[in-house]
Amino acid sequence: MVSTGKRGNYTDKVVNDKMIEDPKVVKKEIAKHFAELYKKNGVLEVDVQDCDIRMLSQNAMTSFEVPITEEEVWDTICGCEGSKAPGLDGYNMNFYKKQ
Repeated sequence: MVSTGKRGNYTDKVVNDKMIEDPKVVKKEIAKHFAELYKKNGVLEVDVQDCDIRMLSQNAMTSFEVPITEEEVWDTICGCEGSKAPGLDGYNMNFYKKQ
């Protein structure tokens, strides 16, 4: 829990039913919690036969294979917020709208 008041900010945490108030210990426990949560060796096992996967019809599949028109591209660009940059190059949508 984080609290503010006249004494300043402080953080405490409950670990194994004990209240910990030492900031160094709290920081260590938080780091330990997230390290455990995001371990890279975790494996997600999914049996494909348990999934309800439906196939698209042939018409639906071919409907996705049409060329994208210039009008669709401009409609999409104009529909985006101007100050947002869609990629890592840093150019925002206002840059593309002026082209």
